[in-house]
Amino acid sequence: MTEWKYDVVIIGGGPVGLVLGCALQRMKLSTIVVERLVKKDLPVVGRATTLYPRTLELLDQLDLLEILNQVAVIARGSVNYKDGKRVTSRGWHAMFSQMSETFQNYCINIRITYSEELIAEAYLQQGGKMIVGWEMETMEWSKNISVDSPDGEVTASLRKVDTGARQEIRSFFLVGADGGSSTVRRLAGITMPLDKSTNTLIRIDGVIKTDMPEANTGFASIESPTHGNVLWVALDHGRARIGYSLNPRLVEKYGQSMTKEQIMHEAETAMAPFKIKFETVDWHTTYKINQGVADRFVVDGRIILAGDSCHIHSSAAAQGMNTGVHDAVNLAWKLGGIIRGWYLPSVMETYELERRAIALQLIQLDRDFASLVRGVIPEKYGGDAAASSTDANQLLRQVWDGSIQFNIGLGIHYPENLINQAANYGCLISGRRAPDGLLYAPGPRIPQQLQRITSNKGAYWILVFTGNPLLTIDKLHSLRASLNHPSSFAQLMHPESLNFLSILPAWNNQARTAMQNLSFGRFWFDVDNSIYDRYGFSAENGGVAVLRPDGILAFATQLTAGDEVGEYFRGVAKMQKTGT
Repeated sequence: MTEWKYDVVIIGGGPVGLVLGCALQRMKLSTIVVERLVKKDLPVVGRATTLYPRTLELLDQLDLLEILNQVAVIARGSVNYKDGKRVTSRGWHAMFSQMSETFQNYCINIRITYSEELIAEAYLQQGGKMIVGWEMETMEWSKNISVDSPDGEVTASLRKVDTGARQEIRSFFLVGADGGSSTVRRLAGITMPLDKSTNTLIRIDGVIKTDMPEANTGFASIESPTHGNVLWVALDHGRARIGYSLNPRLVEKYGQSMTKEQIMHEAETAMAPFKIKFETVDWHTTYKINQGVADRFVVDGRIILAGDSCHIHSSAAAQGMNTGVHDAVNLAWKLGGIIRGWYLPSVMETYELERRAIALQLIQLDRDFASLVRGVIPEKYGGDAAASSTDANQLLRQVWDGSIQFNIGLGIHYPENLINQAANYGCLISGRRAPDGLLYAPGPRIPQQLQRITSNKGAYWILVFTGNPLLTIDKLHSLRASLNHPSSFAQLMHPESLNFLSILPAWNNQARTAMQNLSFGRFWFDVDNSIYDRYGFSAENGGVAVLRPDGILAFATQLTAGDEVGEYFRGVAKMQKTGT
């Protein structure tokens, strides 16, 4: 038996594992995705469908968004009904008014069968390896060896499900993206305490005809007197989804599970007074909600969990795949950068630090959402005692409105830590999403998004806001001298781990001349100063912003403070020469 060797083995071929694989392949690493199920032999399934704006931004920086947009429903609105009449004071539509700061000011709805197929195709085109019909039986890994040591490794034993054939595979790291019943989590000895609630959700997808107005908008919610807050989602390929809760009345009527016919019948009642007709049913499920967060996301720096393998919750707020993609993107540049020799091993510690805190926050929100869509007041809001005086739909709106920025991802932020150092200039807070905007290259007056220019290949981006060169040229010379010094981080870091951009505050027909032949990466023009304003820099003074590979602001400082930028990178990056 020939032993296989890869930089990273990814167990689980769902969206999280595949996005992680794509991100690592862009960093020129060798990866393999191992999937137990042969999904091409399975029927089309629903499960995760909705992706929010920040997730779309992350996918766009990996060149994955456009292929999904070609198939998905582009959702730019939502409607809410009660007694057949539109009620604009409640519903999911409030989130669309809070998307103005992004060009991805929409959601997409695409069933997981199609998102997986598209991302898997992109992964294979990038040179990734994927095997299906294989499961992991055992794994062994190095302990007490630095994660950046070439001597550290993981050995996994695989078994082919249909034939029993076996294969050993070695790697520097192994990532478990294998879902809520994760084999990797179990073999790593990681516990995930579960809160097994009494809430049960029902979902059914298919071709569903309806007389409900604006059914193709993207989303709808129906405040049903019998079924709580009912969900309608317009899906890819002309399909739709109806979702509702298995409330006490339905439990008394059907027990803890329902047949397809029963789900269809109750869906008709739940959508009243609107009429529906099922022409086809692709998928349906009745599932009890389990909520939990793994005690650890990383073991010995070698075994790592992502997605549902380390946090599970309901689909009430459609966060599952979104949170998993955030995990994958957060992890990829840290993991890949350590393997490439770009970043210090301590950078990996921030993965669990950042992502586990977000998972815990999500679980608390999910408990509230899952209860309220069922029409039940959570205990923290008074429980049964408040039911007579509190409208569950109104409370749902309050909870939703108060958490929109978190749910759509634009408001997700990380605390100050090794890779998020307090900004001492500008108006931004480190650890938050760096603002986007439109820039122009010299020549054609065709704008491009800053987020697309700063695409994610695992490297940092240093944005040099030059200011008006007539006013800042001395500062620019000082910065250039600092960066050119033999002991500068810019001279000692791996060249592929660092990118520069020069952003001028207005058009200039001879940018290089105006800059006295100084340059910090390619020239771009912020013709209306909108990006300068968002970052809190002026044309009189300029500034420097350091962006993490995943588009999070890492640090910001004055144009003359090249030494401060160097201090930041000496804490996170490997310097390629000894004695520095």
